[in-house]
Amino acid sequence: MNQLSAQTDPMTTRLQDLERLLLDEHEALKKFDHEAVGRLSVEKLEVANHLGSLGKPEKQHGPLLERIRERALMNQLLLVNARDCVRGIIELATGSVQAGYGSERPQTPARLNIRG
Repeated sequence: MNQLSAQTDPMTTRLQDLERLLLDEHEALKKFDHEAVGRLSVEKLEVANHLGSLGKPEKQHGPLLERIRERALMNQLLLVNARDCVRGIIELATGSVQAGYGSERPQTPARLNIRG
């Protein structure tokens, strides 16, 4: 695909829109801007719905898809960290442990058999 057709390819355009939204979300998460995160979530759903109507990505979309995956993973890590920070603040303020991810983990190491 040449440069001109890449610029007019609807799949590429929408994937670039998603990448931009993920970058904006990253900044909003770092600032704890919940209003922006909420707005961006709605925009990401709109882009995702449009992408679903365009069919499957092609091979040339691979590098862009990989960048999107990496950005989404980074945002997920920021979100988990932010949630844990807020949970810790609540625990400090109230003196009680909040139930959530990790609160049910066994205190002693467990062996996991993945071979069946």
